[in-house]
Amino acid sequence: MPIYDLTYRGYRGERAKSPSFLPVVENTIRLALRNKILRSIYYAAGAPVVVAIVFLYVRYQIEASVMAQRGRSSMRLPFAFEIENYYWFLFSQGMLALVLAAVVGASAIGGDRRGNALEAIFSRPITLTQYLIGRWLGLFTLVLAATLVPGFLLWCFDNAFSLDPDRLVKTLSYPCRIAAWAVVQGASVSLLVLAFSALISRAGIAMATFAAFFFLSSAFTNGVAAAVERVSEPTAEIIRSFGFVEAHRAVQLLIFGVAKRDVHLEVNPTSSCIVLSALALFCIWVLYRRVRPIEVVS
Repeated sequence: MPIYDLTYRGYRGERAKSPSFLPVVENTIRLALRNKILRSIYYAAGAPVVVAIVFLYVRYQIEASVMAQRGRSSMRLPFAFEIENYYWFLFSQGMLALVLAAVVGASAIGGDRRGNALEAIFSRPITLTQYLIGRWLGLFTLVLAATLVPGFLLWCFDNAFSLDPDRLVKTLSYPCRIAAWAVVQGASVSLLVLAFSALISRAGIAMATFAAFFFLSSAFTNGVAAAVERVSEPTAEIIRSFGFVEAHRAVQLLIFGVAKRDVHLEVNPTSSCIVLSALALFCIWVLYRRVRPIEVVS
């Protein structure tokens, strides 16, 4: 039976200066990049931003040619890639990042539990908190790179191609909004996937359970909210915020300041923030409760 050896704690010599969780972060990232399918997903995450940049270039070039023919002073700038366009672009990026997080995160902790690797990991100078931070930070970095970097690239090329001399001033808040969107997406999804990985050691079942929760929680809350809506619309809005997809969408729309297109999907943003925060705390509690080695030798 594997033994969880803690005798290293009596060591009084020189210790490593780098944080103990960095090897875990590196291992999590390598877990994704060494898999051909996951690498393909990562490459696919770059496709939307390439398409968007090409679209911006062609659209601004057409506008420049039309303005040159009609005269710059006689024509207003009719085209601009507004904040709503950024939101829907990041929405498509978020779907690709979600698949990546589900595949990598489902096997990150579950694989260690199933292979009895936790005992070997914790026999080294690393604590449970450092291990969990390493796993979460590695997965968070992967999701962040698939959303934040494309969003920043799009903003840079938008300003580079635009014919509006005040475009940079008008879009100064966009990088902050993109960063906030990416952090909310990466932090919440990473914690949720890792929690399912800690509960279910088989990666396929953990991934399927995460997908079921992701979609069915919103379907259930929408059904309950539809029944309550006739009695009290504010109560229905709060009930909808308990669906993971709806809560996510409400917070992200709030970050971008984008109006909802469908009034029937109205969700209370305040309760959505509370629900996502409570879910994150619950996931942390699950991780601390479930990630434990088998035997201890002190």
